[in-house]
Amino acid sequence: MDSVQSIPVDIALVTAAQMPKPDREIHRLADTLNSQGIQVTVMAWDDPMRWDTIPLVVIRTPWDYFKRLPEFLRWAQHVDSVSRLANPYAIVAWNCHKRYLLDLAQQGVPVVPTRLVQRGKNECSIINLARGMGPEIVIKPAVSIAYLFRGQVFACHSQASQTRRLSSAGSSWGLCPSTLS
Repeated sequence: MDSVQSIPVDIALVTAAQMPKPDREIHRLADTLNSQGIQVTVMAWDDPMRWDTIPLVVIRTPWDYFKRLPEFLRWAQHVDSVSRLANPYAIVAWNCHKRYLLDLAQQGVPVVPTRLVQRGKNECSIINLARGMGPEIVIKPAVSIAYLFRGQVFACHSQASQTRRLSSAGSSWGLCPSTLS
């Protein structure tokens, strides 16, 4: 088992141990802050770290959070209780599910029009719901960073193979137009 580390830094920029693609911005940000005399480090959220020794923790790109959501939320709650999490735990937890887009829209904040679909809807119901969203849609799990389908909405029978993928992708999904005009 790894030992828990404590390092002298002012800010931790949090990412994931393995990234689907490099985050070039995070290192530029760290370099810029370090050049200004602010000690910054980049680390994975699941690194064995004494988070209570870091004054400010900024969640940047923890792209694996959705695969381990309960563990990630426990980590965020712990960090929020022992350090200053730039976005408090309640915001992090709320933001993990696409439902937050509906909450923002209800408050008048401009967001990409989104509809949530619960597991159990048949393919035609999903396609009919999406049909009014424009010529091209995106379907993504409600807790994720990626999409399952992006394309044009046709008849139910031609989309059935695409929408069947939803059954293994979580308990709910977000539908939205792929572009805004």
